[in-house]
Amino acid sequence: MGGAAALAALGPAIGQSIGTAHAQGLSDRPIKIVVPYGPGGTSDIVARALQEPLRKALQRTLVIENKAGATGSIAARYVANAPPDGTTVLVPNTGNVLAPLMQDKQSFIDYRTSFTPIAQVADVPMVMVISGDMPAASVAEFIAYVKANPGKVNYGTAGVGSFGHLAGELFQRMTGTKMEVVPYSSGSQTDVAVANGEVKMMINSLPDARIAIGLGKGAKAIAVTTAGPTPLMPGVPPMSDTIPGFLAVNHFGVLAPPKTPANIVAILGDAIRSSMADEAVREQYTKLGLEPRSGSSEELAKLIADDYARWEPVIASLNIGK
Repeated sequence: MGGAAALAALGPAIGQSIGTAHAQGLSDRPIKIVVPYGPGGTSDIVARALQEPLRKALQRTLVIENKAGATGSIAARYVANAPPDGTTVLVPNTGNVLAPLMQDKQSFIDYRTSFTPIAQVADVPMVMVISGDMPAASVAEFIAYVKANPGKVNYGTAGVGSFGHLAGELFQRMTGTKMEVVPYSSGSQTDVAVANGEVKMMINSLPDARIAIGLGKGAKAIAVTTAGPTPLMPGVPPMSDTIPGFLAVNHFGVLAPPKTPANIVAILGDAIRSSMADEAVREQYTKLGLEPRSGSSEELAKLIADDYARWEPVIASLNIGK
């Protein structure tokens, strides 16, 4: 996945290769970009930022369809059952991919086999934030404090089974710590709770971390959960510096129905990568706290498989929704 310079250089070449002739493999019908949440949220903005550059690249009408419900499973089924002709795609995140693992078997949909990956478009780093009254300034000091004070440290989540909840459980598994879980009904409530010291830690999305820190009550970021440092949170080290192998990143990608032909995958993938070189798209993502990406079909398939391997054991240990 290239950086900004590589994407910018790649964009014009890809855009020229698409054109009308390249897009002739697609149906003339409008292309539906299905968002598994209602209007206005991060997923919706991710999709809408791509709408205009994709329209130009593919020379097709693009329509955003919001199909909220069941943590994305309603939208997922809709797209999985659509014709594999490139006119219906899904823009899920890692939380949507993992949600079926926490639902009953009748509701289960396997993202590894139920879709054709097209391209990755963004990563949302998670951030470990601790309250201002915590006597720690690093992950190592936080771990030492939790172990020295059993039963006294809690952490907040945006609900049972939320990505922050899973990340917190993975943290405990990999460090041998034990903390009380305090579920809230939203990420914003968790932000306020850690800022006020009601909970001592959260692992939440980068945008939420900015909110908690910005409340000015002393909450501080001590680690990001990406493989390396992120320019979106300067000076904050990756968790893996202290806990080797720790990774918890919320990926956004574009998926098509199963058995979508390779030529259509190539057409859509090239158009998406061209769109991701658009500076307006990248700027909009960065302002949201997202890292723009430009991954291939194969890279997105590997991300999904890796997420199943990483998170399925954590989810199974929590016995959620079974």
